[in-house]
Amino acid sequence: MQSKFRVATALVTLCLASTAFAADPSQPAATTQPSARAPQAATVDMTQLPGAAQATLQREGRVTRIQEVSPKLYQATVTNDDGKAHWVDVNAAGTIITREPSSQ
Repeated sequence: MQSKFRVATALVTLCLASTAFAADPSQPAATTQPSARAPQAATVDMTQLPGAAQATLQREGRVTRIQEVSPKLYQATVTNDDGKAHWVDVNAAGTIITREPSSQ
């Protein structure tokens, strides 16, 4: 009986300790989506993108910068004919995921 009590106490202690460490603010939070404006994203050349992504970005306007956010997601800074810049996130298939105004 006493060994069952010790096992139960150990399990409760382990559970409480794991929840305390799970909420540790010094550890980075896990995210399921890539950061839209990730500074660690690698800058790539237009020729390195899949053809569908290239075609989509060229239709959007003058591309000034492209970053590879993930292996199949690219973020570009695009300037329209009216001089307004915006960000476009496009996947490898050429589908626009997001489009938003740029602060530049």
